Amino acid sequence: MGKIFNRGAGASLPRGIWRTEVAVRIGELRNRVRIASCMPPRSGLTPCEHDRLTEAVDRCLDRAQTAIEQDRRRREHMRSWWAGTSMTTGWESIHEAELHLLSLEDVEDAKTTLPWLLTWVRRAMNRGPEKARHEKNLASQIDGRKLDRTQARQALRDVIVANNARYANLRAFRNNLVVVTALLAGLVAALCAWHALNPSILSLCSSGGTEPSCLAGTTSRPADVALVALVGALGGMLAIAFGLAKTKSPPSRYDPRAWLGLLKPVAGAATALIAVALIQADILLGPDGEHSEMLLLSYAAIFGFSQQLLTQFVDKRAESLIEADGASGSGAGDAEPS
Repeated sequence: MGKIFNRGAGASLPRGIWRTEVAVRIGELRNRVRIASCMPPRSGLTPCEHDRLTEAVDRCLDRAQTAIEQDRRRREHMRSWWAGTSMTTGWESIHEAELHLLSLEDVEDAKTTLPWLLTWVRRAMNRGPEKARHEKNLASQIDGRKLDRTQARQALRDVIVANNARYANLRAFRNNLVVVTALLAGLVAALCAWHALNPSILSLCSSGGTEPSCLAGTTSRPADVALVALVGALGGMLAIAFGLAKTKSPPSRYDPRAWLGLLKPVAGAATALIAVALIQADILLGPDGEHSEMLLLSYAAIFGFSQQLLTQFVDKRAESLIEADGASGSGAGDAEPS
């Protein structure tokens, strides 16, 4: 028998890949329950209980299949993506089926799941007496010959709860990140459009000297704010490479890294605009001498890259939710072991 945990359940690669993963797990679990249904009831299980557990597994797998079909509907996809309803229903149904199979299968097949369950407990649950108890019980059952189904089921149920809580936190973090990025991008775009229609709204001209010194020449152009924002966004995109270099774990089920990548150029554009405006207003220490367009745009790129100092706290929070090591210290879980 294969292991009961999903292979790569944390993967979030192309859109809808989870449907393929759940479909594969449905097929695997259906084969296992069919094999178990063909065998006599295991020791300690009545024929009626054997049949009811088989029916329960089938109901869970049917519910997972329904979640896949619902997620394929275009009108439901965005709502499901935001709330995670279809994905959560699909995977929780798979895990519930695994719980029933743990009671249904014979000792030999059930014991093959214990090493994977122990690995999942160690990675997904927070440090504490509950985790230590499950680790001790599972390790003793793996080393010995006796199988305690009650302890194994309780460990599986607790790790599913911890894993679901972790994904709920990660989904909420991703959604907040989407909202903040969209609002900031909208504000920058609105400011650029407003300045293009009325250049006097936000002047990037210096107030010092006998005549104003603007980004280019002595007058403010309609495209000045958009140009500074674009250069700042380019500087922010350079910071994405640092995040890629530090990536250790595979993408999560609700992977926020793509939205972190979008946040950096947007934050870079906003940071560059604020920095150039403060330099021109002599509030922020700027370059000595005449302010040329290329010099100010270079400062815009530098400050756009420096948004990394502001977004690093968001990066750390994301990594604490994704990384397995963060589970034990920050209340975050980890994905099911592959």
